[in-house]
Amino acid sequence: MEFFDRNKSILITGGCGFIGSHLVRFLLDRGKKVIVLDDLSTGYLENIPVDHENLEFIEGSILDLELLESIKGKVSLIFHLASYVGMKLVYEKPDVSYQLSKQGTTNMLSISQDIPIVLFSSSAVYGNTKDVSKETESISIDNAMHYDGDKLGYAAGKYALEQLGSASMDENRDIMIVRPFNVIGIRQSSKYGMVVPTFIESALKHEPLVIYDDGKQTRSFGCVEKFTTCLYQLINTDEAWVKPNNIVNIGCPNSIEINELADTIIRITKSKSVKVYKPYDAVFKNKIDVRQRNPDLSNINNLIGHQDWPTVENIINNILGNRSTITGDTLVHSA
Repeated sequence: MEFFDRNKSILITGGCGFIGSHLVRFLLDRGKKVIVLDDLSTGYLENIPVDHENLEFIEGSILDLELLESIKGKVSLIFHLASYVGMKLVYEKPDVSYQLSKQGTTNMLSISQDIPIVLFSSSAVYGNTKDVSKETESISIDNAMHYDGDKLGYAAGKYALEQLGSASMDENRDIMIVRPFNVIGIRQSSKYGMVVPTFIESALKHEPLVIYDDGKQTRSFGCVEKFTTCLYQLINTDEAWVKPNNIVNIGCPNSIEINELADTIIRITKSKSVKVYKPYDAVFKNKIDVRQRNPDLSNINNLIGHQDWPTVENIINNILGNRSTITGDTLVHSA
């Protein structure tokens, strides 16, 4: 499929956020024109090169249907990333998180019409009961709500996003749904509870690294640069837009225990920090932490081939190598 109309731009909602800002820079580096729509509620304007000649920044919300209507004629492809992020924020405001995903996606699908759109879901739609997550396995609102603590929240909102996207697929629209798995890297903020930047900041300050429960939970951390490259390959693969291939896990197949993650960060930073443990439900009441989360990558490997992902240690070194200062609870990077 050909998306890159020289006379039109690529719209990225939530483009000032962590993944969004990397995608913005990736596309600009390839000579693409980009429009970023972001209300800056969780993103940062300094994450994107606002003075770039091929970038247009619009401060606004995906809930503003009139604004979206005014943009649609300018674009030939949409990446819809706008969403609440981080366990802290989605726990504090589950209803807002849910409505932002559901209504925001409804709006994006309404205005996009025949414009191809990539919807960003989450591994959270699998709930917290599966060891290996496969796109072909059914997801359910019950699993999503169980993940959310039996209320409509982040996972339920992403489930709603997928249901809306699937219904539009049935109308033969060009839609892809991607499910990222624990993407990490430079410019990721600790402000909303992201574990890697939180651990790094604590280690650099020689403060305790707080681990929930026993630390034996495993996660599959994948670097954001590799994620972005995989995403770009997918959108340029015709078969990736065809059902059922167009619902895709993107992530690293290798997992690590949170205890090992903490030890690795302490070692690399030469920190005097120690690990301390706190019950998960002492912070997130009525919620159960996911013990294992590993993506099944059969689909993406069939579509674009097997991918080699950087190790967690390499990603951490890259984050530290691009760090300039620490301001409050947010890493500020020179890159």
